[in-house]
Amino acid sequence: MKLAGALFFGLYRAVAALLVAAAAAVLLLLLFGVRPYAVVTGSMEPTIPQGCVCFVNQRASFAQLREGDIIVFRLGDLLVTHRAVQIDGEGVTTKGDANSSPDTAGKVTEENYVGSVLFWLPFVGTVLLYARTGAGRFVVLGAFAAFLAAGLLYDALAARKAQGSK
Repeated sequence: MKLAGALFFGLYRAVAALLVAAAAAVLLLLLFGVRPYAVVTGSMEPTIPQGCVCFVNQRASFAQLREGDIIVFRLGDLLVTHRAVQIDGEGVTTKGDANSSPDTAGKVTEENYVGSVLFWLPFVGTVLLYARTGAGRFVVLGAFAAFLAAGLLYDALAARKAQGSK
């Protein structure tokens, strides 16, 4: 039983530390103008698979874009993540890596440019999108509550055991 308790407590602390570190990293990125966006289509596969989360530097200069950069831009109410394939005086022509031809919806200009993709993490976008649904919120809040309850229960049992051994 001692080994199981030690393993549980170690795992609990590791998960808690990981959650705190992840939250701190996201907050730090947000302070520097980097925002996460979930990728909902496969237009950038295989480079950026559907379900990834892209971290986008919203302070990246439109004037410093180069062909080959992966950018995020607004297309009506949608956010699109595609590669810059041609840059001229009218703007930036983009194309999804999985698409056979460049985008036909018009060129990206400074007005609809959101930022440049710095890096992406697989699967995280799927989790974030699920967490935005009603069922997802329930699951996430339930898992968080269960995590807290398990820690509190462990602490209570450890305190009771410590009092009993005095």
